[in-house]
Amino acid sequence: MSATIGLMEAFDESVEPWTTYIERFERFVEANSIDADKKVPVLLSVIGGNTYGLLRSLIAPDKPREKSFKQITDTLQQHFSPKPLIIAERFRFHRRSQEESESVTQYVAVLRGLSEHCLMEAFDESVEPWTTYIERFEHFVEANSTDADKKVPVLLSVIGGNTYGLLRSLIAPDKPREKSFKQITGTLQQHFSPKPLIIAERFRFHRRS
Repeated sequence: MSATIGLMEAFDESVEPWTTYIERFERFVEANSIDADKKVPVLLSVIGGNTYGLLRSLIAPDKPREKSFKQITDTLQQHFSPKPLIIAERFRFHRRSQEESESVTQYVAVLRGLSEHCLMEAFDESVEPWTTYIERFEHFVEANSTDADKKVPVLLSVIGGNTYGLLRSLIAPDKPREKSFKQITGTLQQHFSPKPLIIAERFRFHRRS
């Protein structure tokens, strides 16, 4: 019998999150050439008594050995790391500022971590103006280290069906994917926040008492 490469200790929530534990387990399985049908018994044998007992209670009356690897890991993932509330995560992301003792590299790393659950929602004119939406999108792109040539497809994928349809009608017969980031944002900016007529604005100013 060949020697085992590495050591997979029992899971301890106080030491690391479940997500990284499973990532390390996958590497452990790969390094030791463990067959797919052996992943469940190996996992159940290494996660430790506390986690095994928790799993049993979460899936009762079923037995751990009756579940697939994905079912087991998803069940424990949901328990240890439930999906955060998107609104709360967005608030944390936008409130996070660079600490005095923090380098730029460290700050960007923190933003990337926060942005993992900070999904960019579709644009809604009733919630915020287009200008602030694009400002937030720029922060989102920066935090996720999105390449410049990916900004257009990412933007088109998040703005939502209504805004995408509007954009198509505004630039027809051209296609959105054929336009630059600046052309797209400029077109929608002009639609949602057109520059006011100077004379009309002056009239409003002088009439205001």
